[in-house]
Amino acid sequence: VLVGLDGAGKSTLLQTLLGQDPEPTMPTFGFNNESLTRGGFDVDVFDLGGGEKIRGIWKAYTADVHGCAFVVDSSDDSRLDECADVFARTLRDPHLSGKPIVVFANKQDAPGAKSAEEVAIALGLATLRNERHRVVACTAL
Repeated sequence: VLVGLDGAGKSTLLQTLLGQDPEPTMPTFGFNNESLTRGGFDVDVFDLGGGEKIRGIWKAYTADVHGCAFVVDSSDDSRLDECADVFARTLRDPHLSGKPIVVFANKQDAPGAKSAEEVAIALGLATLRNERHRVVACTAL
C-alpha cells in the first residue's frame, strides 16, 4: 500500500515509479491500483487517498500486503504533527506488523524541506522495534 496525508505526493510518486511523466493530479478519493515490475518482482500498488475522511478505508487494503510505503511532504511543517499521528496509527494496524515500511521524505526540492533524517525523527522511527524500515529522501517530480 502507498499511503500518507493528502497532498504528500503519493500519486505523483507512483506515476514516476511507473515511468510516466507526472501529470497534475486531483486528490485521490478512494484508491488507484497499478502494477509495476522492479528487480524481477511484479508489484501491485494500491495508492490510497490520504484525506482525513478517506483514511478509514486503509485497513481494508492491508490484509494481504507485503509492505507499506508512507509518503511525507517534507516541506509542510504545519502538518508534520498530524503526519506523525497518522503514521503511528498506520503502524498499529496488525496486518502491517513485521512488514517492511519505507517512508518517502518527498518534495526535497521545495524550500525548507526537512531531510530524511529530520523526517525520521519527527515520525519517531528510532522508537520502532522489530520493524524493518527505511527513510528515503525523494522528489517525486
